[in-house]
Amino acid sequence: MLTVHADHYIDNEELYVKTLQAAGRLITAYPERGGLIGTQPTYPETGYGYIKINSQFTSFENYKIFNIESFIEKPDKDAARRYVSQWGYLWNPGYFIWRVDTLLAQYKKYLPDMYRSFAAINRALETKQQTKIIAREFEKFQPRAIEYGILEKADTLIVMPAAFGFTDIGNWRTVKNVLTKTAGENIIKGKSLVVDSSNNLIYNFTERVVSAAGLHDMIVVVTEDAMLVCHQDNAHAVKDIVKKLDEAGLEKYL
Repeated sequence: MLTVHADHYIDNEELYVKTLQAAGRLITAYPERGGLIGTQPTYPETGYGYIKINSQFTSFENYKIFNIESFIEKPDKDAARRYVSQWGYLWNPGYFIWRVDTLLAQYKKYLPDMYRSFAAINRALETKQQTKIIAREFEKFQPRAIEYGILEKADTLIVMPAAFGFTDIGNWRTVKNVLTKTAGENIIKGKSLVVDSSNNLIYNFTERVVSAAGLHDMIVVVTEDAMLVCHQDNAHAVKDIVKKLDEAGLEKYL
């Protein structure tokens, strides 16, 4: 079983598919292992998780496969700079490969309550009680990221470093990175006028004109009832703004 994310931009789709296929063959060869795919960091991103690798587990086809020492979730800027400059750290895009029975064994060991619900659902499949049992068991689930519930505890994980580049389209900076073709260019949508400005993303969804002078490395998003202005290095902090708007009762501006 392979899980990937639907909101990732992949720069080399052919290599991406070949890597996923190779990962499947790897886990077929080592069915007792859980497999991850990691990618080489290219800049100190603080919004991604990182995988710290240690000893080499094996060589498989044209890939070196490594054991995993630890997971680091969304480090601060200084730590992220160290990870980019040192060998042994990979971005964790969240691509996981398992034999299903191996994954279920991890749930049984580390998340037994959830495993019991899975078992109850499995017994009910293709019976008259299927819909009722699924609804009942899903009500019991407490949200738990697999990283915290299983991966940080499991000791049978291996990682395949991959050569393709990925971008998690999770904030406006990543939108800008994907759309940028020339270093320093402004990415502009809507009515905007810029002077002496570079490397900005300006999205204007209104009929008003957005003007900028001396603006560099910024994100500007304008709608009819709200405006976002932030430095590209703080694009991930939009989630904090969303939280504060919600707490202030300003949900209509989300």
